[in-house]
Amino acid sequence: MSFVARLRTADRGRLIATAIATLLAFNALGLVVSLIEKAPKEFGGVGDPDNVLGEFPTQGTLFAAPLAPLLVLILGLWLRGCGRWFAILGLLAVIVVGVLFVVGTLGEPWQPQASDPPLALLIVWRSVGIALSVSLIGLAGADLYGKVRMAGAVAG
Repeated sequence: MSFVARLRTADRGRLIATAIATLLAFNALGLVVSLIEKAPKEFGGVGDPDNVLGEFPTQGTLFAAPLAPLLVLILGLWLRGCGRWFAILGLLAVIVVGVLFVVGTLGEPWQPQASDPPLALLIVWRSVGIALSVSLIGLAGADLYGKVRMAGAVAG
């Protein structure tokens, strides 16, 4: 049995909340870095370096995810505390967003066309972003497994 699986439900909830708060703070910092560097998103097409803040809510930036998936993380955390079936739905949403963050991070180019951030910054930023996302996926997955198992025990 894994460490996370042995934790009480409240402890798992605190870990997930902390992981989500850290990921939200990381993306907020990424937005600031993107504004300073004039670094729009480039995954799926190059954004406008003169409109990084305007494009952020719908498209994100080179260093920050769009606003909608960030809000889904908050909603998923809230649903986790709203009964078993809503918790399962919320945890599934958190896992999907975590996977999207990994895909989005890997999809941004290493040599951006619209900005010129240092390569070391890109390497560190992406490594931390992927590590945070994968950690959140693992924590939410372990909690989801526990909730589904508990739901099966109650139903059976």
